[in-house]
Amino acid sequence: ARQRWPALLAQCGLEDAHAIPGEAPRGRAGQQTLFVARAPRRSAAAAAPSAWTIVADTLGVADALAERLLARGDAVRVVRPTDMSAADGSRHLVYLAALDAADVRGAEALAAVQPLSWLASHARPGATGRVWLATAGAQPVADFESATARWQSPLWGVGRVFALEQPARWGGLVDLSPDESSGAMASE
Repeated sequence: ARQRWPALLAQCGLEDAHAIPGEAPRGRAGQQTLFVARAPRRSAAAAAPSAWTIVADTLGVADALAERLLARGDAVRVVRPTDMSAADGSRHLVYLAALDAADVRGAEALAAVQPLSWLASHARPGATGRVWLATAGAQPVADFESATARWQSPLWGVGRVFALEQPARWGGLVDLSPDESSGAMASE
């Protein structure tokens, strides 16, 4: 059974399938194995241009990301968090406004209320775009926790619920390094 999984994953079009742990352990631990595989990379030339809506932050991450997406030929619209007229479930959505949450009011508006409005546009029937949400330092790494972690972390709860309720629309939840420049954050 364990030996057949990599071949099955390859038949499904996935590459580089690996079992973790590599060798089957004995005892109860031998009953659990994690298989990791990746979809084949599409070349930039073969990929069709995508349409994106980026809900902007004030740090410049949205602008840096927009530059990268435009450079590869995608259509990009950068909007303020309150500009719900731009909500279009047919476009991919990157929500970066929570990067600005620095107090209770910011957490409520930028990491809870506004994201819910944007996510609702992608939960409608007929929506085809995927959603990515971003924070910076909201998740503790080793002994480091960002000063703004508690204000951005509500977005993780909102994102997890959306991921469970709308798996076909879910792109991901990314916690960027708070010590990086806006350009470096955009490349993450």
